[in-house]
Amino acid sequence: MGPTGTNCTLDSADMVDLLKIMRDATPLPLIAQANAGQPSLASDGKVTYSQELEDYVKYIPQMIKNGANIIGGCCGTDPGYIKRMAEIIKPTL
Repeated sequence: MGPTGTNCTLDSADMVDLLKIMRDATPLPLIAQANAGQPSLASDGKVTYSQELEDYVKYIPQMIKNGANIIGGCCGTDPGYIKRMAEIIKPTL
C-alpha cells in the first residue's frame, strides 16, 4: 500500500494538527501539502494568500515531528516557499 496524505485547503498551521491525527491512525508514510493560507481576490484581480512565506515555513519542523514523511506546497506556495522548506528539511535528514 502506498502513502496517504493531505493536500490543499488547510494552511501549514492547521496541517500540523491534522498530521498528528493521521499519524495516530496509520503507519503509512504521510504526505503534507498545505496551502499558503486562504485565497482572496484583490481589487486588481490578483489572487493573494493569507500566509506569508516565513509564517508558512515555521510550521515545517512540527509537521515532521507529527509524522510527515513528504512535505510539499499547494495553492499560494511558489518556488521560494519550496526552496525555504528544503533549507529547513535538509538538516533533519
